[in-house]
Amino acid sequence: MGRKGIGKFSAFGIANEIEIETTKDGQTTRFRMNYLELEKNAKQRRITLPSLPESGTLKKGTRVTLRQITKFRNRSIGIQTIRRGIARRFSVIGPDHKFEVVINGQEITPEERDLKKLLEKDSSGKPYLWEYHDVEIEPGTGWTVSGWIGALNTPTSWKTAYCAGLW
Repeated sequence: MGRKGIGKFSAFGIANEIEIETTKDGQTTRFRMNYLELEKNAKQRRITLPSLPESGTLKKGTRVTLRQITKFRNRSIGIQTIRRGIARRFSVIGPDHKFEVVINGQEITPEERDLKKLLEKDSSGKPYLWEYHDVEIEPGTGWTVSGWIGALNTPTSWKTAYCAGLW
């Protein structure tokens, strides 16, 4: 999502192989990058990424496939941890924004962010939570906001919850 300047190679932080397929106006490009191959050829500062044939399954948009997933390349991470982390990272996931992320054939949903469990609770056990549904933010404009705001358990929880529940 364009943060911290790590861009297209950021996926190598969790995967050894990245495959990209993108299609627009009937033109398709597909290629694969392998971390070990890049490392092996780093001294030459040149590598050829041969074009792959179309998969035939992508009619429009871009598909990024990560393979050989490991965290820090020395231990595997659970699929639910990956799903929750991606759901939290991409605030545009879901049909409203026409942005989908699929892992092992199953689409990630905004509900997988699981942020409300981080909320502080009052003495009766009720979370500190304020929800808004289509509230007009400037009279006469028709601009509305929907979402929620909550108080977190600890001050450091904001790092995992800063995108909160606004949509």
